[in-house]
Amino acid sequence: MKGFSEETIRIDADRIPDEGVTINTQAPFDRFPGLKALCREETVQFLSPIQMEIRVRWVSRFVEAAGSLQTSVRLPCSRCLEAYTQLIAVPFKATYTNAVQTPDALKEETDVELTADSIDLFQFHGKEIDLTEAIQEHILLSLPLRPLCREECKGLCPRCGGDLNKGGCGCGAQALDPRLAVLERLKLGK
Repeated sequence: MKGFSEETIRIDADRIPDEGVTINTQAPFDRFPGLKALCREETVQFLSPIQMEIRVRWVSRFVEAAGSLQTSVRLPCSRCLEAYTQLIAVPFKATYTNAVQTPDALKEETDVELTADSIDLFQFHGKEIDLTEAIQEHILLSLPLRPLCREECKGLCPRCGGDLNKGGCGCGAQALDPRLAVLERLKLGK
């Protein structure tokens, strides 16, 4: 599409045709400041570029961008600490406006009740729409809060730190919850 820059993931709003346009491209993770910072913290390792298929079109006075994003990442399991690979595939939707709009003004214009969950509204200035922030936000929100290599991961032994997925650790740790240990010493009389 004329007016689209892969270098900056920007679109010239004046060059979007009436029927809209679909953008198929990819970008390395380091083009997104938040994703780059996450990698510096060594929390996440991006294994592939961000694949983007985004349909952009004018809807009234708004530019709507919708499609999908995909990448693969390497994460540490929150139970056993082993690194594993996970595919991140997320739907993408963002709405752009170059006018300052309040939620009440948006509701009056569209005759539809809008909530924070139903619209991702970004403001752009001039003719250029930068998709970078919205794409980054969607990828960050799709990363798991407690990554698991698999649902049945047994984690680490609380006493010796052995990986329980590889079998018993042999340290003699009991499955008793330490908060209940005092009850073990309790003797009941008749």
